[in-house]
Amino acid sequence: MSIELGDKIPALTLPANGARTIALHKDFAGKKLVVYFYPKDNTPGCTLEGQDFTRLYPQFAKAKADVLGVSKDSVKAHDNFCAKFGFPFSLISDTEEQACNAFGAIVEKSMYGKKYMGIDRCTFLFDEKGKLVQAWRSVKAKGHAEEVLAAVQDTAAAKAHFPHAGGAHAPPAFLFLDSTPEPSACPRKSSSFSTPTCSCTTRAACSVLRNTICSSPWWCSKSSMA
Repeated sequence: MSIELGDKIPALTLPANGARTIALHKDFAGKKLVVYFYPKDNTPGCTLEGQDFTRLYPQFAKAKADVLGVSKDSVKAHDNFCAKFGFPFSLISDTEEQACNAFGAIVEKSMYGKKYMGIDRCTFLFDEKGKLVQAWRSVKAKGHAEEVLAAVQDTAAAKAHFPHAGGAHAPPAFLFLDSTPEPSACPRKSSSFSTPTCSCTTRAACSVLRNTICSSPWWCSKSSMA
């Protein structure tokens, strides 16, 4: 089981540090939410990732987004991890792998030639309506928080640029980015698409499905749909 772009955030209620219980589908309504999965508390890569999200947390908050970490560690381990590094966001304890399975975050890994199942370092960005708009899988800890922040900020900028997205003022279904490759398949793509005359060098189908707009505010005004 896994989650796909356009899906709603899973309806899960799980324990977190600070003796809290978090309902993923309720507690962050009206805000963007970053949910990042990591293998284990107090390991070098996971500590670096948590510190990076902490350093950038004020910028996430400015973009009206919250951050939530998830691992299989106990609540007590999370309490110690947060106290040690001063994380300003919550860490969910997913000891029964409910969230891991719902997000498809359990993968086969290999260490010293031995294969085992463990948490993939992956991150998911949900919009204010709880829809998944971007996902990163099998990422490296270093620099990842910056990448996620850029996506959050682009989403915020797009919303400001197209406040009536999905209605009469929605942007074209295809957006043009200088570095984004075209997805291999997109439900919006059809034979009616007319190749535009545009200075942009690459074409990207809208990455946010179901009448929402792409996470980038930049689109080519020369695009056309036949």
